[in-house]
Amino acid sequence: MLPYVAIQQRENSKQASPCRHVLRDESEHAMVRHEAAEALGSIASPDCLQLLTDYCKDPEPIVADSCVVSICITLFSLSVMSMTLVLLLPSGGMI
Repeated sequence: MLPYVAIQQRENSKQASPCRHVLRDESEHAMVRHEAAEALGSIASPDCLQLLTDYCKDPEPIVADSCVVSICITLFSLSVMSMTLVLLLPSGGMI
């Protein structure tokens, strides 16, 4: 399972790049930027958190709200992933 998680995160990082670009592009339609923020939230990687935090006060309410929700989704996903890894360690979570 652990190698799968590492591969999945590496693939997600590749997918995050276009989404980051779209979210940063303020000339893009607000709904497109909203979708990019949601995608970054579903990717749920720590490196997406800073960008989502930067845009959670975007002048476009739908973009700002999507970033806030995506931050919550990312934090939840990361905490679940951490708990799963602890449960999978043979030493009962002790490294």
